[in-house]
Amino acid sequence: MFANQAAREPTFFASMARTVQRNGLKISAVLFLAALVFFVIFEWSAFVRAHLWLDEYFALWAGDPRLPFSKVFYERMLPDTNAPTYFALIYLSQVLTPNEKAAILWLNGIGCVAFLGLLLWISWKKQNLEMGFLAATFFLITAPALSFAIEGRVYFFSMLLTLNAAFLVASCIDEQEVTSRDIVLAAILGALSSWLHVFAALFCGALGAAMIVVGLFIAKRNDFIKFGFVMGGGAVVSFAIWIAFAYPMFSSTVTKGFWLVLDRELITSTLWGVKQFSVGFTWAAPLGALFVAISLLPRATRALATAVIVTGAIFFAVPFILSLRIVILQDRYFLIGIPALMILTLFLLREHLAAMFAENAGRTTYAAAALGGAFLLAPIVTGPPSAWWHFGSRWDWRGIDVVEPLISSCKEGNVRVLTGGSLTAPDYPARLSGFDYLLKNRLSFSDADKEPTRDVADIQCPVYGWAEHYVRHGDRDWVVNANTQDVLNEFHLTNTSNVPLTIERHPGGLVLRRAGS
Repeated sequence: MFANQAAREPTFFASMARTVQRNGLKISAVLFLAALVFFVIFEWSAFVRAHLWLDEYFALWAGDPRLPFSKVFYERMLPDTNAPTYFALIYLSQVLTPNEKAAILWLNGIGCVAFLGLLLWISWKKQNLEMGFLAATFFLITAPALSFAIEGRVYFFSMLLTLNAAFLVASCIDEQEVTSRDIVLAAILGALSSWLHVFAALFCGALGAAMIVVGLFIAKRNDFIKFGFVMGGGAVVSFAIWIAFAYPMFSSTVTKGFWLVLDRELITSTLWGVKQFSVGFTWAAPLGALFVAISLLPRATRALATAVIVTGAIFFAVPFILSLRIVILQDRYFLIGIPALMILTLFLLREHLAAMFAENAGRTTYAAAALGGAFLLAPIVTGPPSAWWHFGSRWDWRGIDVVEPLISSCKEGNVRVLTGGSLTAPDYPARLSGFDYLLKNRLSFSDADKEPTRDVADIQCPVYGWAEHYVRHGDRDWVVNANTQDVLNEFHLTNTSNVPLTIERHPGGLVLRRAGS
């Protein structure tokens, strides 16, 4: 595992290093299998526990197989500001698997196998299968993968793609060689990134820029420069094609504005979320920065360290600059590139560990190895707890558990609903699409904001109001603290006859129904 080690005195650490080197492939393969088993058990436990939430129901609604594909493609997929690839795959998955949660699980599972298979194929072709196993192991037990693997959105696929792109870049820099196969794969990954998510495209573009910088100023290699232009150009060109095709359809969404508002709270919450799901411990972030900075000193790690710095700087700076015009700051967007950045630092750590056992190893080498080890240990330790907290705290749409058994008793045929509140722009299409998908024409719904005041005694339905993912005037705890009269007012209802009522509450939502129904 640690290549090109010069002979040293047979200390305990040197002997251990030689043992690891001789058995590196077996050890890394066992670690990968153990991580894979843990990942499957963890995700199944989360799958059984979790419900779906607003964005997932929007994806299912956008890929609803009850309608012709051409209709949902032009009327639901293209108007959204995300590329249509994942929505189209959700459509196909729902055709094959009618259960919405199972459709998401199958799709993401197949994607995970395909992308991890590609990662291991790249590492095999690069004669570096040990690092392929270690990279896959690291990814599977850290918070971004554990948190989004079963979610019905494109983030997990985007993480896997950028993971492959980063591994390819690190392997080329490590080998000091770029083959024609690498160039083709760089173009494919760059192009595909734009058709998954704009932050995946941004990351591949940043990686391409990093390879150009390394090729020009550090390695001074034309093949690196060519690689960089191909990967970055693939992302830019495919993104331009998509924008030219789809912009006329979603430009109205852009001009009306998004639900995000650029302020101090958004910036701090975004940065906190990135920290929480990437390294967990607050001290780990400056430790990682120091590790990368020290890695600029040795010649063996300078190129990789430069790639990390350039990629990270572009990936984080561009969204903040663009947000001065159109706000695109969300922690989950940045998490698309976090595992990939971690893999670049994993390659850095390997180089420092190898240098530790060379005859001329100095204190800087030992310090860098210690810093890198502590930095990469942080996401491993905090990954599972952070992901489990994520599933327990997110605003799943659990109101359907209350409403579903009462649909047949609703002679009114309609229920008042609320979602989004101050979090969502008035015309944002996801605002009511979750209810549309869940109810599947078994019960109609109306936006409570637009309904006249009515008395519950006159309503022939045991469900009077249903709120999901709801924030009232910036108060995220309103659904938890609101009393019965507050809830009635919010749904534009009265109860002059003192009909017995029950409020079923859950994170982010509630159902107002007749008691005893």
